[in-house]
Amino acid sequence: MGMPTVLLADDHPVITDGVASGLALFGMPVVSVVHDGARVTAAFEEHRPDVAVLDVRLGGVSGLSVAREILTSHPPAKLIFFSQYEQVSIIAESYRIGVKGYVTKDQSMNMLAHAIRNVHSGGVFFMPGVSDILVTHPAAAPSHTLTPREMRALKLLATGLTVQEVALD
Repeated sequence: MGMPTVLLADDHPVITDGVASGLALFGMPVVSVVHDGARVTAAFEEHRPDVAVLDVRLGGVSGLSVAREILTSHPPAKLIFFSQYEQVSIIAESYRIGVKGYVTKDQSMNMLAHAIRNVHSGGVFFMPGVSDILVTHPAAAPSHTLTPREMRALKLLATGLTVQEVALD
């Protein structure tokens, strides 16, 4: 797997200029830079980046709304939020909708590049502190519920049965 192509979306050109320059040092080509939240989905569709790095707030447009839009039309899309915000509600919602990473803007370029590589290779990356929020806050729980069959299997596993025994049930 080669270096990932990246789309950057932030309403502050100084941020996108700096991040694009920093990612170039890691050999990661930025295929599109978008400053207008209303244009992010179109840019994603046009350039088909391996990873999109989005701000949570894109001017008058919510980055969460943009992420939902992209993930609805391109479910395998790999999105990372790069934001100044560490609010539980934002982090929880980003996780619930399928965003694969979250890095705050007070982190190093090395951390952002690591997150991009990790997400590109199929992983998730919620930086330390942010990942703690996902584990410790009930609001961050995934929004899907278990089917009755899945719930039964989980209860059987909890009683000590093996996976093989549960599969035979």
